[in-house]
Amino acid sequence: MIYYSKETDPFINLAIENKLLMEVGESENILFFYKNTPSIILGRFQNPWVECDLIEMQNQKIPLVRRQSGGGTVYHDLGNMNYSFIQGSRDHQNKRNLEILVKALLSLGIDAFYTERSDLRIMHDGLSKKISGAAFKQKKDRSIHHGTMLISSNLETLNGLLKTPFDVSFALGIKSISSTVINLSDINPSVTDDLFIEKCVEQFNLCTNQDFDVSEVDRSIMDHVHYKSITDWTWRFGETPKFDFEISSDNLEYTFKLNKGKVIECECRSNISPILAQHISEILIGESVHKLTLDKLKDQFSIYADEIDFLLTPLRDSGLFCAD
Repeated sequence: MIYYSKETDPFINLAIENKLLMEVGESENILFFYKNTPSIILGRFQNPWVECDLIEMQNQKIPLVRRQSGGGTVYHDLGNMNYSFIQGSRDHQNKRNLEILVKALLSLGIDAFYTERSDLRIMHDGLSKKISGAAFKQKKDRSIHHGTMLISSNLETLNGLLKTPFDVSFALGIKSISSTVINLSDINPSVTDDLFIEKCVEQFNLCTNQDFDVSEVDRSIMDHVHYKSITDWTWRFGETPKFDFEISSDNLEYTFKLNKGKVIECECRSNISPILAQHISEILIGESVHKLTLDKLKDQFSIYADEIDFLLTPLRDSGLFCAD
């Protein structure tokens, strides 16, 4: 089967993708296409404070989405087409899938090749440049190989958001590998979303010896339990592996140890308000790191307005507590 989503909400599309994975039949082959409005899509085992600029994302109202599969962090927008190969077997057949994509691109005049990391690349101006990255998930009786295809994406925004301004001194988890990227439209201006899908469908049907039409999927998936789970703070930020965070300014220093998006150790040192600083250190332990935590602290110590502003301002500016 081949599906295309007209939805552009990244949470809806990832929920649809997961539903297709959970309901794929034995030995069934599914190809699913979708596009998202600007968003950052995080790998299953990654740390958002390490991978992206959460402060700028908040300023631009760009959501963070954590997917079920591993792999690196990617930027999506309407110039980026996403593809998903979903199989009713544990073998995700990535080489077959990559050959489908390579042949589809070749029919568009784009001489692409794939790497051991399952990236798709082209040689352009004597340099190897990435046009597509992929990620995988395997279960005992089903699997998914999905990825991005840069057609006319905003590469300036992509490069600006996929870097961190945060001072993370130690972090577990999978770190993304950066690459120089290029859009298909920069190679062949005639390439469109519809043309890319058309060529992929042709190759998919040839490979599977079937003749599938493209069917639309709808937003009824929003009621699915997975949609509710992937939009939740606990999944998006609370699944972050352990990491350490340090903040320092004049007469003030914080050290944090965090796990699952919560403070497990905290030490605040201040020559100006040492007792209040120590009290804040104790209260923050066990708290989730989002701005509501700081708002709650400010309300709790409102009688110490000047001191609490002095102690909390570096936390707000650091970006550690901007996850919401």
